[in-house]
Amino acid sequence: MHRQAGLNATRPPIDKMTTMDPLVKELQSLRDQFNDFLYYLPEALLEIDLVTPQLTYMNRMAQILFGYTEADFARGLEIPQLFAEQEYDRAVAIITSYIAESRSRQREYLRSGRQDIYEFLMRKQDGTIFPAETQTSFVLNKDGIPVGMRTLVRDVTARKQAEEARLRAMAAETRAQTAEALNRELQQEIAERQRVEKALREIEERYRLLLANALPSAAETFTAGQGAAVTPAGDTASERSAQNGELPAAAWQVTWAPAAESLEALAGGMAHVFNNLLTIILGNANLTLQDLPEESALREPLQQIESAALRAAELTNQIIAFTGKARMEMQPVKLSELVRQMQPGLAATLPEAIKFRCEVAADLPLIHAAPAQVQQVISSLLANAVDAIGAAAGEIRVHAAVYRGEEVAAAGLQPGVYVALEVSDSGRGMTAEAQARMFEPFFSTKFAGRGLGLAAVRGILRAHRGAIRVMSAPGQGTTVTVLFPTASPPPR
Repeated sequence: MHRQAGLNATRPPIDKMTTMDPLVKELQSLRDQFNDFLYYLPEALLEIDLVTPQLTYMNRMAQILFGYTEADFARGLEIPQLFAEQEYDRAVAIITSYIAESRSRQREYLRSGRQDIYEFLMRKQDGTIFPAETQTSFVLNKDGIPVGMRTLVRDVTARKQAEEARLRAMAAETRAQTAEALNRELQQEIAERQRVEKALREIEERYRLLLANALPSAAETFTAGQGAAVTPAGDTASERSAQNGELPAAAWQVTWAPAAESLEALAGGMAHVFNNLLTIILGNANLTLQDLPEESALREPLQQIESAALRAAELTNQIIAFTGKARMEMQPVKLSELVRQMQPGLAATLPEAIKFRCEVAADLPLIHAAPAQVQQVISSLLANAVDAIGAAAGEIRVHAAVYRGEEVAAAGLQPGVYVALEVSDSGRGMTAEAQARMFEPFFSTKFAGRGLGLAAVRGILRAHRGAIRVMSAPGQGTTVTVLFPTASPPPR
């Protein structure tokens, strides 16, 4: 049974073996040898009768591969038993497609010896599903009609596992290379940040030396317009006004001394370079996070890199704002509308013990400003006010007014109409020493500062051709007033 190759199994009738022609004997011997060759072929071979359709042949290797015996085959095996449930319909569709082809194409198919190779999930006798590669050729009758098919079946489980292992290794190598590249970029970013911070510290120290050696007193640290100065620390008039429960007089602040401005330009240039490096780091980190699976162990360190880079980017933006060199698109801005949009978010961040009053009229003139920068000014001033009040109960008041004439001249600004935004708090106030240093980069009266603070605000006001004034005294709270030019900016 097993030695007969399905479609070639029928032998011609023979009356008597003793009278058999020698040629017939030789043909019979060759056929037996051929059947033996197919049966012991080291590859699984199946033959299927397309007319029935039935499985008509299964060689020894096919029996081993699928786990069937000759007895199982003799009892009859259904073709769907050899395929995974979801694959049988696809196999039938492929066979049907071939049968539907024209006779001429089928004959060409046979003459060329073409054999189609497909991959299927096939099923063993015990129900095990395995990936198989099939190599099929069709048998045509004398009229050129497909009547059967011969299929070699190879178990490619080992090959699939090797491919998967190779892909996993490649993915692991790619992740490792990505992590290594990101780590290098992070180290570069850290080194660059340290360099920038060191340079800023050197700038600050040189500036202090400049003040000590080149300027007569701390009163000339800042100049406003043509030379208005900060009230010197220890001024008796300031002390008297504080004792009487009034905030001491304070000068409007607009620009640094010329020598300090050149140092600012250096800091601004360094910040722009640093920002470009952060853009590369953030971009690569974001792209890598998108490609990583959710369960990847690399997600957390990459998210930490992204978070640190975002904080560093915020710092560099503050540095750029501090220098007054930020790229800004000026436009007419309705200050009352901007404050109204910010108010819900601002109020939500305030502690319950702090009362918030907003008095910004809707009919104020439009200011000539960059909306995002104005928002940064307001947020920074409110953050300082909240810190000044601390955990105690208190009040923050936001008020706006129109300045012109003498009020503008007092600020050292060019003539015109300005809108003043005033943020007052009932906090602890500042000492004269703190006021003398309040516009310095990274200066803070808190244990840990938040960055550039009023220095960045002052830089934004200078870029807007505005001004800032801080009035404060210990126990008397603080009032910060900022001036923005109206939408018809004053002449230069």
